Amino acid sequence: MASKRSGRTYQDENNHSDVKDRRQSRPLKQEDGPREERTDSSKSSSNRGSRDSSISPDAVVDMTLNEKTIVAVEAKISDAAIAVGRSCTIAADSELTARMSSVPMVQYSAPTEGRPFNFGIVVPGVYRSSYPKPEDFAYMQKLGLKTVVTLGRKDEPDHEYADFMAASGIRHHIIDMKGTKKESIPIQTMRDILRIVLDQQHYPLMIHCNHGKHRTGCVVAVVRKVSGWKLDIILDEYRTYATPKVRECDVDYIASFELSQLSNLFVQEASTRFRARTFQRATVFTCAVLLIWMITSRQIPIPPTQGSL
Repeated sequence: MASKRSGRTYQDENNHSDVKDRRQSRPLKQEDGPREERTDSSKSSSNRGSRDSSISPDAVVDMTLNEKTIVAVEAKISDAAIAVGRSCTIAADSELTARMSSVPMVQYSAPTEGRPFNFGIVVPGVYRSSYPKPEDFAYMQKLGLKTVVTLGRKDEPDHEYADFMAASGIRHHIIDMKGTKKESIPIQTMRDILRIVLDQQHYPLMIHCNHGKHRTGCVVAVVRKVSGWKLDIILDEYRTYATPKVRECDVDYIASFELSQLSNLFVQEASTRFRARTFQRATVFTCAVLLIWMITSRQIPIPPTQGSL
């Protein structure tokens, strides 16, 4: 079981794991209200304690982190992951495989200062975090985000967050969904999320829920499955971010998720665009025909009736 650590990020495929900075936890609204959660036995006595980091299916780098060594450790972990290489195969459809394999697998780092709580790198250009607070906005600007995906809608509109998005030119997708303790993520909802997250035209992109643990953890876990990670490494990453409130319902969801449910993920989107273009062309053609008919009908002389002769 992973123990708590001051920083840790993850990277996809050849960069299975990286280091991410974890700022001291601050009080946040509970994702699904007060509920009993399983507490990890390795919870540290401090919010800035240590956490073991799984590097790849076969390698682990165990280090004590602090803010002065995060950058150096990130590079070392990245090198270790590259050296081990990828040991699994991708079982999703060919287009989905192509989209993931086209993500540039290069060393990638984000600024270490001022990271939001539970911040991490999923793949180059895709980040995860908890719900950003106003003090996190400056850090988000440094990332040059084009897209933010929020998993769940707040009871009251967050005008300050919306204003920041608008001022920064960030496209904001709000996915209306329940917490995973109330309901497993419906497959259609997961497909809608992945159509955004796996589309590189939306990068740089950040995905978050309330605490960056459960809903975000499940989505990232599915991305890891698409990328070919082994299940034990996927679950280790989930537990690392979810500690001390690991949900067995999430673990079951991740373990039982079948990639076959993502078949033809982007076919519907392409089909919708095709139908839209076809409809537009048909509409333009119909309007042109009607216009020609109206013009020519006015120019056709009406023959006199028999009574007028």
